[in-house]
Amino acid sequence: MASHDLDARLQRCEDVVEYVRDEADNNAVLDRCTADIRHVLDLEKELRRSCELTSTRLTKHTQRLQQAFRDTQDEFGKIDTKMLSRKARSLDQAKFDNLAALILGREGSLDRLRGISQAHRDALLNSEKEQLEKNLRDDIAGLYRVIEDEKALASKNGRLLSESEKSVRDKDLKISSLEKANLELQSDISGLENTRDAAEAKAMSFEQSLGKAEATIAELEREIRRLREDVTSKDATVANLNRQVESLTSLYDTGRARAEVQDQELSKLKANCSQSEHDISELRKIQHGLASFFATQAGFAFSQEDLGTWTSFIGQLQHAGWVRGLESERPWTMLPLQARHLRPDPTVTPAGLVEMLTRLYSVPLSEGDGLPTQLLHLLTQQIGIANMLPLGGIVVVLDRLLSALEPTTLERDRTLQLLAFGLLQAVRCTRGRLNQQDDALEALFLRVEALVTRCGPSILRLAELVNDDGTQLVRDLLATRDDQGDPVPDPPFQYLFSPGTRLGLVKPLPDWRAFVWVLSVDDRTIRGVLCEHGGWDGTATLYRITSPGEQNDVVLDCHHFADKAWLLRNMRQRELEP
Repeated sequence: MASHDLDARLQRCEDVVEYVRDEADNNAVLDRCTADIRHVLDLEKELRRSCELTSTRLTKHTQRLQQAFRDTQDEFGKIDTKMLSRKARSLDQAKFDNLAALILGREGSLDRLRGISQAHRDALLNSEKEQLEKNLRDDIAGLYRVIEDEKALASKNGRLLSESEKSVRDKDLKISSLEKANLELQSDISGLENTRDAAEAKAMSFEQSLGKAEATIAELEREIRRLREDVTSKDATVANLNRQVESLTSLYDTGRARAEVQDQELSKLKANCSQSEHDISELRKIQHGLASFFATQAGFAFSQEDLGTWTSFIGQLQHAGWVRGLESERPWTMLPLQARHLRPDPTVTPAGLVEMLTRLYSVPLSEGDGLPTQLLHLLTQQIGIANMLPLGGIVVVLDRLLSALEPTTLERDRTLQLLAFGLLQAVRCTRGRLNQQDDALEALFLRVEALVTRCGPSILRLAELVNDDGTQLVRDLLATRDDQGDPVPDPPFQYLFSPGTRLGLVKPLPDWRAFVWVLSVDDRTIRGVLCEHGGWDGTATLYRITSPGEQNDVVLDCHHFADKAWLLRNMRQRELEP
């Protein structure tokens, strides 16, 4: 029903549109009629003006003719021949006078007329008279023709005017009818617009209802699809469960068949467990023995409390990766302060690299006589010459030593500063013997560099001198002497080299002003010596640096003034540092 009403209203809207279109056509016709009426009115005005002008001219001609005709009539209304003769004569005289005036104007005199005869003059005047009468008659006939033409034109214009007035009246009626129809059409349009607005409102409401219905339908369709998917999924689940039931049934049947075999295997496993427990007990005894062995090798009395520490170390050594070392220069190492020897003591050197790692792994930093520094010196030299390196074990031991040094106040402890320098040389030596970068070792190297930065300018300067295998340092020491062993002119003031002992002396920066560095070019060792331990040995050419063991004193042969000057300037008694 609603659809039928909507179609009827749409049809009425189309009718209104057609009606409006017809109204536009009627308005166009009305505009054309109005333009035609204006044109007819303009023609009528022009015709009236032409008629008035023609009528005025005809009236004037008629009046002249009537006056001329009256002049030739007598009192009874008849033509007076005498009067006409007088008029003719007067006309002849006038013509003659005109002729005389023409001759006078052309020739300047009237001599031609004075000798003319009367007969000739009369003939001339009669001829002129006849011609004048003919012309007058022609003019009158022409005037009559003009009057007839003007009357015909006036009659035609009258008919056209009547037709125009009738057409105007018809068009006025048509315009009145169109205006009335236009008013009715406007009223119908207003009503149709109201109907259209109501129809649009209802259509909008219908569209909204239709949109809601479509949304509901879409939601229902989605719900149907979801339910279908759920049904499909549940069907698949049921099928899967059926397969699982079948599989479990098969497994159960298989399990029953294997139960007896598993029981037998379980009995065997129990027996194996008993054997494994016995093996574990034996393994623990072996670990205990290894821990005791490594502790004894390190020079410590083994106790049950140390079992965990040594067991962890043994496990790290077992899993450490061994790598083949590259060829490299012998590393520079640091010796302890104030020990018995200026050179390494071979009596304290362990038998191998693993033994040195073991001893350094557990040595405390507070060990007297610079033992950690001595062990680190020996370990670094072994790392520099070993064919195979336990890289993981080296990183573990050095990291343990670094972790013990980092929280200390080494800025005020020279022994710890030398130990930090020795740790840096050990890491440098290990890095130089690898053919590829190791991430754990690189991280350790960065931490050691940061630790050495805290040691002060003298240790930093010394670390720079021995960097890159210290090759440039050896060149600088040897360059202070010529081929005969004599000092070169203007040698570097910070170096003194003794060719006989192959020892070089380097003066530290002010933070170590009470010491001098003694460097052995042959075994590449460094030791800090107090300046107060040096002095002249009873002569002006021998200079002795004493050691706790007299047989290990160093005697420098100083025959040259430059050597004496260097010793006097750098080895004299200095104030102790605060």
